[in-house]
Amino acid sequence: MRRSMQERSQKDGEYITTELLHPLAGTYGDKYGRWSFSYVHQDVRPIKARIRDEVFLRRLTRGEVRFYRQDVLKVELKRTVKTRVRTIRKYEILRVLEYRPAQMSRE
Repeated sequence: MRRSMQERSQKDGEYITTELLHPLAGTYGDKYGRWSFSYVHQDVRPIKARIRDEVFLRRLTRGEVRFYRQDVLKVELKRTVKTRVRTIRKYEILRVLEYRPAQMSRE
């Protein structure tokens, strides 16, 4: 997979955008770890991000939210870009604006 055109053209700095993401994998039991996410409707490389939204993390820790691959999170995503020998991107979810659980199949 490839990086989005927007990501490839970004210069050093911090960028905050609203994105739709699917959860892929996480650090269950460690709320401060990094999680893997894919962008909804975009054929680009998945990202690893830390969730910084304490209110949402409490819901996750209490089991009120359980991630499934087809869930959708509308988030405020902070992307930090630093270019030295190679480009390094750091991702942080500042706020979860909306959480939409996947539609479970009916038996």
